[in-house]
Amino acid sequence: MRSGDTPRWRGRVTAVRRLSWAFTAICAAAACAGAAPPVGDESAVEARLLAGEVAFWAGDYVAAELAFFETLIARPDDGRAHYYLGRIYQSRTSRGKAAEHYEAAAGPAYPETYFFLGLLYHGEKRFDDAAARYRRYLEFYPDDAAAWFNLGVTFAAAGRPAEAEEAYLKVLTEAPRSVAALHNLAVLYHRRGDFRRAAFFWQRLLEVAPADADAYYGLGLANYYAGDYAEAAAAFNQGTRLAPLESRFFYQSGRVYFELKKYDLAVGLYKRAFELGYDEGEVAEGMGLAYEGWRRYDQSTPLLRKAAELKGDEAGRVYAALGRIERETGRPGAALADFYEAAARLEDAPEVHNQIGELYLEADLASWAAEAFERALALEPSNLDFNYNLAVARERSEPSRAPEQWRRYLGLAEGVPGEKRRAAEARERLERLLEEKNRKATP
Repeated sequence: MRSGDTPRWRGRVTAVRRLSWAFTAICAAAACAGAAPPVGDESAVEARLLAGEVAFWAGDYVAAELAFFETLIARPDDGRAHYYLGRIYQSRTSRGKAAEHYEAAAGPAYPETYFFLGLLYHGEKRFDDAAARYRRYLEFYPDDAAAWFNLGVTFAAAGRPAEAEEAYLKVLTEAPRSVAALHNLAVLYHRRGDFRRAAFFWQRLLEVAPADADAYYGLGLANYYAGDYAEAAAAFNQGTRLAPLESRFFYQSGRVYFELKKYDLAVGLYKRAFELGYDEGEVAEGMGLAYEGWRRYDQSTPLLRKAAELKGDEAGRVYAALGRIERETGRPGAALADFYEAAARLEDAPEVHNQIGELYLEADLASWAAEAFERALALEPSNLDFNYNLAVARERSEPSRAPEQWRRYLGLAEGVPGEKRRAAEARERLERLLEEKNRKATP
């Protein structure tokens, strides 16, 4: 887990207060050493409090705890004693006791308690309480980058990404070179699907930490999903130079070069990823798809079959590729079986249902074809190919419903340059259907 994934333990106020309190405690303890005041006397209580502080900063938490409890017997609301007991219990990971004492100390005199309460409540997954405490702390110290960062982490953990984004951006106004904030913003935008903005923050992180291999990986993925394959390749290539034994860079580079249709390079990179220990199923799928793009089906098919065996329920894309190959090589029955395997594994696979429909249409099973095209259109209603194909299937299976579907296709195809030929054909078929309907209606 990167440092940017968890709140940071930091309170700049406590550092200053620690020095002044420790100095005061030492001086007071020395002054009191010559004569012990009567038990219950206010000066005796103060002496116990100061002795507890000295023991705390000396690391003797047992003696400190005893002194602070004795202080609270005489002064139950003493904020400083509660504050130190909170620190002691926090160091022992006794969150409940620590929070109880911090809450008793919380206030303008001890604003850092809100920072520590934020840490404690975050650890207990009480994210709303943690956020409220960080907000309160920031009322006293609005330029504390660590508190803004912790607030961002808390909002992210609570599933409130917009507020997390705001907090992380505030970190960068106070600490522009914060690697953790840059990292978390890049991850946030990537998860949101804003890949270009994610790439921007990965790039900023690399300006601060140019040897950060993880940042190059993130930059490569962001550019890949944004469709900037050349930029993605450059990022992954740099990652391989920084981390030459990390298989993930070679695997992702293989995916990029596949998209760039440089199938020979993709295959070589996948092989290197496998040599370095990358998942065999993923590599077999990648190589199989590359060989498919290369139209080397004799090499593609066994790799894809291996990937299907290894990936099981996750092999939807693999079966879709196998279906394409079987169809391309003239085996419609095998293709249909593979497409059905793909459809069973993929929730959103409109093209797979379209392929099934086309195979049924070729086999003159128009009603079955229409059902497949309808499933494709349920996932992608405006797709021109699916609408055209459904109109053809309806014309063969339910001619009375075909005009409606041809009109829908023509409405979508209007003004689309690449559809001029099919649109002209569709108008002719629509006119013919309407003429036939009129002839049948005429006595």
